[in-house]
Amino acid sequence: PKSDKGDAICSAIALLAFLEKLGKRVDIICEEIEIPQQLNFIKKTKLIKSALHYLQKFVITVDTKKTGLHELSYDHKDDKLKIFITPQKNYLSRDDIRTAKSDFRYDIIFTLGTRNLEQLGNIFYDNTEFFYKRPVINIDHNANNSHFGQIDIIDITTASTAEILYDLLENWRAENISEEIATSLLTGMIVNTRSFKTGNVKPQTLHLASKLMHLGADRDYI
Repeated sequence: PKSDKGDAICSAIALLAFLEKLGKRVDIICEEIEIPQQLNFIKKTKLIKSALHYLQKFVITVDTKKTGLHELSYDHKDDKLKIFITPQKNYLSRDDIRTAKSDFRYDIIFTLGTRNLEQLGNIFYDNTEFFYKRPVINIDHNANNSHFGQIDIIDITTASTAEILYDLLENWRAENISEEIATSLLTGMIVNTRSFKTGNVKPQTLHLASKLMHLGADRDYI
């Protein structure tokens, strides 16, 4: 959500890096994203996009078995696209043409620190079909989360979404948690707890911070 101050942003960066290590294609989307100045040291924040683009392709299939194909061209003018097909012989009819939509570009959606889908703004409102046809994994630590995902990973005993994500990644493939991922997660924790000064900081929070430092996160640098 665009209201995030850093916890969800840093968690998204960590998840991006983790999934890329698994060879996945990943994009981070946040409407009207404004990166807090104190997070500029995390270089991958520059990869965050403000909208979903190129979700699907519109496919036009033309059966040219009987006519062959001599020439194909198009004209885009006044917001109108015209496609010109010149057959080698005879003519094409409506029965020779089929239209369809391709599958969605993405297989799965992760939401981070998001209480409900409406909090995503136009990312959700402009792409509701996408959100209803793809599984959503909802990761959050807020008690007022509406449990909108096909999989809801909600833990209100934690002080940040980054903590929940660390447990998920550690149980998934702990060997893939790099220094970059550890630094992003620790940054998210520090932002959300105001350097471990908020009332919801528990011993488990500090223990996790020490584990992340052991994995290469530099608290002093952050």
